[in-house]
Amino acid sequence: MLRTLVVTTNIGCKNMCNYCPQSTFTKAYKKRSKINQIRFDTFKKCVDKVPRDVLINFAGFTEPCLNPDFTQMILYANQLGFKIRLLTTTVGMTLSDIDKIEEIPFARFLVHLPDDKQQTKIKVDKQFLEVTNRLLDSRMNVEWKYHQSPLINEDLHSELKPIFIKANIYDTIKKAGLKTRARHVKIQGQAEPEKIYGNISGCHLLYTNQLLPNGDVFICCMDWNLDYFLGNLLQCNYEELFQGKTFQDILKGFTEDNSEILCRYCELCQRA
Repeated sequence: MLRTLVVTTNIGCKNMCNYCPQSTFTKAYKKRSKINQIRFDTFKKCVDKVPRDVLINFAGFTEPCLNPDFTQMILYANQLGFKIRLLTTTVGMTLSDIDKIEEIPFARFLVHLPDDKQQTKIKVDKQFLEVTNRLLDSRMNVEWKYHQSPLINEDLHSELKPIFIKANIYDTIKKAGLKTRARHVKIQGQAEPEKIYGNISGCHLLYTNQLLPNGDVFICCMDWNLDYFLGNLLQCNYEELFQGKTFQDILKGFTEDNSEILCRYCELCQRA
């Protein structure tokens, strides 16, 4: 199982997409810390402790490019030899940012695009269009995706559709179904996941852990309430994250039907 550290670079997302429990996350985080952006020196201290076989994923609970240090962090992670992913709406990204990271051999560079029904609330302004066109012309292997819900049947945003048709890649854009984020949001036309009984094995998110701006690490991107604290990378080493009570309780919950761990209510969870 590929181990991944996902970097949430800032608290509070400008986009506020309909299917994102952003307010749940920001409310939970504010109870823990007043540090709203991860600074480069904090990132450096944390990532220096991470084994080099762990993938560094710039994504997390909010848009990663809203942090002005995000390119510096990507360049440093690449310098250390990490495989890197960037999952972004590009909001906050500039043409200068693209120039700085264009030669990075990303394991994945995925752009979430706005739809024509404004479920994904990305402002399609001059800067967004400039960045989109620059990425289309770049040497990077950029993947493109937008979300579709069961009943609304969204299409690509009307201002973007002719651009992608002209580039001959409109038909290659991925359409992703929406999820309830382990019952944190309601999706129109989609039932909430019922509790899974019997032995479970979790999923790849068990080792896809979330680093927050203050150094705290939580179990995964479905933990919007921040209930599953693994440790703080400013205060412990990477392996200790998986030796504490929280992680052991999650593993124990895989075999106990009376367990109420998040995994038993998550669409991504797998039976053993």
